[in-house]
Amino acid sequence: MRLRKIAAFLLAVILCIGVLAVPALAVPEGGEEQLALLKEIAGYLGEYALYPPENLSLDGITAEALEDKPELFDETVQTWLAGDKYGYLLKEEEYENLVGIANGPMLGLMIDLTVPTGIYIAGISPGSPAAASDIEVGAQIVSVDGTDLTDAPYAEAAEYLAGDEGDSVTLGYMNPGSVEIHQADLVFSVFELPPSVTGFVFEGTDIGYISITQFSIAENIGGIVGGSDLSIFHELYNITLPEAGAESVIIDLRGNPGGELNMLYAMLCFMIGEGDVPLFNLIGKSEELSDTLVSHDWAADELAELEIDGIWEPENIVILVNGMSASASEIFAGSLQANGIAELVGEVTYGKAHGQLAFPLTSGDYLLSSVYRVELPEIGSYEDKGITPDHEVAQKTFLASEAGFETVYPDFAIFRGTKMTDRVIALQQRLSLMGYYRTEPTGVFDEYTVWALNRFQAMLGMRQTEFASVPALRALDMLLGVIEMYEDTQLLTAMELCS
Repeated sequence: MRLRKIAAFLLAVILCIGVLAVPALAVPEGGEEQLALLKEIAGYLGEYALYPPENLSLDGITAEALEDKPELFDETVQTWLAGDKYGYLLKEEEYENLVGIANGPMLGLMIDLTVPTGIYIAGISPGSPAAASDIEVGAQIVSVDGTDLTDAPYAEAAEYLAGDEGDSVTLGYMNPGSVEIHQADLVFSVFELPPSVTGFVFEGTDIGYISITQFSIAENIGGIVGGSDLSIFHELYNITLPEAGAESVIIDLRGNPGGELNMLYAMLCFMIGEGDVPLFNLIGKSEELSDTLVSHDWAADELAELEIDGIWEPENIVILVNGMSASASEIFAGSLQANGIAELVGEVTYGKAHGQLAFPLTSGDYLLSSVYRVELPEIGSYEDKGITPDHEVAQKTFLASEAGFETVYPDFAIFRGTKMTDRVIALQQRLSLMGYYRTEPTGVFDEYTVWALNRFQAMLGMRQTEFASVPALRALDMLLGVIEMYEDTQLLTAMELCS
């Protein structure tokens, strides 16, 4: 029972690979408390750690020694975890942020960080306070509670968009294509984030597409996982896509950092059935641990509960991966590749073949320790080397100057009321590339075009104008020669394989 309780806090992957590059060590105050915590950590490492330290002895480490030498606690823990590159001691809030348990109160606005100045909305979370307002994707937040943020970089404006649950805030905003300023009164709240699984059928084709951004840890962190992502995957894979005429499917795992082991195992079962093929092996200290980490009974119960009439058998399964596809996503893709069920397209994956448990400590902190490694059929371990796709395809990049934009003729200013719509479209295309013009180019030099132009000029420290000056046009045209764009050649290759 103790092991099953601990397994409820399973981390099959560090969900954001870069987050723990330099973790803050959780250090309790007082020698007695530190000594008790060291004993607790030593117990977990000795019983479960895949790579336990050679010496877990506390000889010579007393409460008095810890009091006299404050750095002794740090040194001891760091020594114990030195052999485990995924081992950390985390404060409670660090752990919760890591696994997404406590996302905190939010407005539900996703900010476009590619624009140097100005707060532009790249997305709005369904069910969030912002989703109930008239703010549109592409809008600019120009003020918060009366503070003008029109040309403020996000780093300076971020504090105005944070708050505690129940706090209210008044946003001034302009929707794309308009210079009219609207007001929205929003209240910070905690809400359910969008699902990690989405999908559709490409228009005019028989090719389905499913994106899995992570194998989400369940809402019910205290028990075996389940939840909406799993049912969404089943609904898409076994019902929606085949009923919409899909004959093949592309599963996009690019940038998927991993997630919960039971979740990915159940998804595999929804694709190929329970126990039909050898999927992967978990090698830990005990068979009991492997049985706890992957609940075959739970997967079978989920299959029965969703009343699956049959499992879809598409003609082709192609999985997209890249260098940030890690851990659980590598298990998912690699096990299907090794069994000849799917072809992989993209780049060599990250190479994380170890899984961690997060052990809750009595101090409220968490010990992350690697407790198993993964081996795949035919592939074995992929630690540090990743999984090589069947079709290695890099994304095609090209300069914006090759994108076929209209010619702007930068040595001649563009004035309001001009009839030269091609030049106005050229101006709008360049402002769109920079992130300031947020609708389809119209060829009309209207107020919104002036507004977008002035946002660009403000970023460069130029004076505001009612026309496109030669310096502004030259700057916009020059940027075409340095800004890179890309074509999703990986997706195009996957579609060719499915055709």
